Amino acid sequence: MSLSGSIRSSLIATAAFIIIIIGNIVIIAQSAEGVWKGRVKPDSSGEINLSFSRSSEKGGKNWFGTDFKFDEIDGLSAAEVNANRSVNFSIKREAGTIDCTGSFNENRGSGTFKFAANSNYVSSLESLGYRPDLEDLFASVSLDITESFARGVASMGFGSDDFGDVIKAKIFKITPEFAAEIRAAGFEDLNMEDLVKARIFKIDAAFVNGVRQAGLMDRSMESMVKLSIFKVTPEFIGEVRNEGLTGLTIEELVKLRIFKIDGAYIKKARAENVPMNVETLVNRKIGVWGKN
Repeated sequence: MSLSGSIRSSLIATAAFIIIIIGNIVIIAQSAEGVWKGRVKPDSSGEINLSFSRSSEKGGKNWFGTDFKFDEIDGLSAAEVNANRSVNFSIKREAGTIDCTGSFNENRGSGTFKFAANSNYVSSLESLGYRPDLEDLFASVSLDITESFARGVASMGFGSDDFGDVIKAKIFKITPEFAAEIRAAGFEDLNMEDLVKARIFKIDAAFVNGVRQAGLMDRSMESMVKLSIFKVTPEFIGEVRNEGLTGLTIEELVKLRIFKIDGAYIKKARAENVPMNVETLVNRKIGVWGKN
């Protein structure tokens, strides 16, 4: 794909695919071009945010941005980004290389980039059953996804050839050890989405086991997520149980949290002869119980 000179300053992207077959080995080399922007993060030391954008084959735009430490970038230093000067730098990872050219002034910069994937890396992923596309390979460089990391995700046993799972695992720090921990807590039919939810909502084996020891019967991942969102902890469950509220459902526990009904409130309500059920306690909390 080529653009006329009149719009050359806009996003440029190319994708080249070369397939070389030697015996049973297929090597796929991929490349792309586009534009980058950079900004030194004011709230951190030694980090810069780089975003890369380029045109897709269908005429849309693809964008990817992440933070890098300066020691992860060849040819670029903190002193250079603060000066008004031209720059040439590279991000070299196992998955490939992003070569950038452009300029910086007062911690902000822009320019063009060229990306080239590592064909050996592509072959390694294919041996694991993955078929990464250009987007996957670019993300692999930006996020520093190694072949070893991809192999670890494959070992989790989801039976998926979706490289998106590998990218999610890298972003949310999902390791084989974490997957094994959640499985051991009783979640046998896990998928990557479940593990992502567990990471986002800080659900680990200790949380799951604590909830189960508190006697809750609903033990799905969705229920664990709901409990975590509303801060229904094993300690909170034990607190309300000690005040006589037992056999509560997930929804009832969440309702107690929403209306800020804790053990002390329940104890006070009992002293006033309020019936010990969630609905009545909620009505008392919002001021409608006892009104005729």
